[in-house]
Amino acid sequence: MNNIDILHFDTLLGTYNNDSVYDCTFTLSNPLRNVQRLYLKSIEIPISFNNIRSSNGTNTFQITIQSNTYTITMNEFNCTSITSLLTVLNAQLNVVLPNVTFNYINKYVYLQLIGYANNTVVTFNSSRLLSVILGFTQLSYNSITNEVKANNNYLIAYDNYISLYLQDIPVKSTGYSNQLISYKIPLNAVNGMVYYLQELNSFSQCVEITDKHYILNRLRVVVFDRFGFKITNGLDYSFSLAINYHDEL
Repeated sequence: MNNIDILHFDTLLGTYNNDSVYDCTFTLSNPLRNVQRLYLKSIEIPISFNNIRSSNGTNTFQITIQSNTYTITMNEFNCTSITSLLTVLNAQLNVVLPNVTFNYINKYVYLQLIGYANNTVVTFNSSRLLSVILGFTQLSYNSITNEVKANNNYLIAYDNYISLYLQDIPVKSTGYSNQLISYKIPLNAVNGMVYYLQELNSFSQCVEITDKHYILNRLRVVVFDRFGFKITNGLDYSFSLAINYHDEL
């Protein structure tokens, strides 16, 4: 049977890259050779990052009404309710469009156009704030009785997983397309809680190193959201890996 070692990592003891705990490098005191697979055994990560953030575009959108285009941008923050989100959003929107306001009824967001004629055309740019969070999945709408209704329910807790990516290690791709993901971390904790994941027999995650001559002496771990964008603000976290080696010939 192949040999297995367990390595424990804590970002408090690593080196931040770009001043971010979610881009951290660990230097191994004893370089490892003949490594075949790296298994994620456990992770303890505080849920502290903003869900309204600039990196993935959930803090901004463009709106065009009667051939006039306006860009709306919010500061990054952690949004806990649709009420708090629309309060901040309307404060920015009303600076340039005082007669245009978002509200919600029964899980759906509406855009109200006060003083505009029926069938006024409203055009949006492609935006995750609009499509993912607020539920406006189309780029163009005709107002009916001075309002536009979103196609889907609003969704505040859209971060249903993050990805832990082992950068600079020659491993087989574990994501579709160009998605940078080594381990998928489901998020079923709310902001302010510590999420704990332990390996389950039914769901074991590992990456396989393709270069048999690779020497593992440094480990750079980057955290991405579900869209493949880096998450920048967070708190220190820890995790454990099981190292599986090739059989000696």
